[in-house]
Amino acid sequence: MAERTEAPRYQTIRAQIYNDISSGKIKVGELIPSETALMEQFQASRTTVRKAIEHLSKEGIIIRKRGVGSIVNKKVVAPNVKLRGSFDDLLDVAHNTMVKVVRFEYVEASPEVCKQLKLKDGSQVLRIDRIRYMNKSPFMYSINYLPDAIGQFFTKMDLEKTSLLELVPRQCKVTLDKAMQEFNATIADNQMAEYLNIPLGFPLLRIDRVTFAKKELPVNLFYGYFRSDIYKFTTEFSL
Repeated sequence: MAERTEAPRYQTIRAQIYNDISSGKIKVGELIPSETALMEQFQASRTTVRKAIEHLSKEGIIIRKRGVGSIVNKKVVAPNVKLRGSFDDLLDVAHNTMVKVVRFEYVEASPEVCKQLKLKDGSQVLRIDRIRYMNKSPFMYSINYLPDAIGQFFTKMDLEKTSLLELVPRQCKVTLDKAMQEFNATIADNQMAEYLNIPLGFPLLRIDRVTFAKKELPVNLFYGYFRSDIYKFTTEFSL
């Protein structure tokens, strides 16, 4: 992660208002605190407060009414994904969210990437960075590394329209067999804070996943950073 610096004040204000709405402290149809009250609470300028409110307005969470104030437009609901250990769960997330590709280029694989993908040191891999949105709110930043044998079949446009889970079997003629993943807790660095519209140091859920084809052939290394305030996972066990 990048070196941490002080978080932009507007992100802190936006996150606090968001949390007040998600917790039910401020309900749908109610006014959020006035600009003056927020200025006093956070010791911030009017410009900073308005920027925080503008972000919430763009997300559709509040509506700004002249002469009235900013009213909560909708309840913030955390998406709930059940992980039953199948690719269908991942496809369901892909089909019900929007994605934006922010990086698509070949890079020299780090020793860790080479190890995970079983490549020779110094191999070139396709790196794909994407942001996923739920109800216009960014909730996940992902980094995918694909070996050239797989990445050569894709374009940036492909990844903005279709998930890798569908593209790999279709365009590479490779059957996906299984995936191994780890869950970790981390915090937002400068880049994650900017892309996910959260304060620096905000808690994130990180998932590291390697997807395999037949014969233990790794075809995709995935690092996903999920916002903890609007995304949660439920694991289902069979007894």
